[in-house]
Amino acid sequence: MTAEHVFEILALMRRTPVRWVRVVAAVGAVVLSVLAVGARAGAGSRRVPTPAVYVVQPGDTLWGIASRISGARGDPRPVVDRILTVNHLRDPLITVGERLTVPP
Repeated sequence: MTAEHVFEILALMRRTPVRWVRVVAAVGAVVLSVLAVGARAGAGSRRVPTPAVYVVQPGDTLWGIASRISGARGDPRPVVDRILTVNHLRDPLITVGERLTVPP
C-alpha cells in the first residue's frame, strides 16, 4: 500500500472532468472547422447573380443610379466605375431611355 491509499487521498480526487472538458473543446473545434470549410465549398457552387438592366428615366444621373445601388452608407464611386466599364461608356453622360447593364 502507498501513502495515498492509507490516507484515502485518491477517493477524493477526480481527474477525469478536466480531461473531458479538453476533449469536448477539441471535438467542438474540429466540428466548427469542418462546418466552416463546408460552407466555403458550398458558397462556390451557388449561382452567380446576373446583372440587371436599368432603363434611364428623366432626371437620372449615373451618380444617382450608383447611389441607389450602393445604398445610404455605401460609396457610389466604384459602382459608377463598374457601370461605365460594363456598358463601355466613355463619359458619364446618359440619355433617357438608354438601357444600362447594372452589375450586381
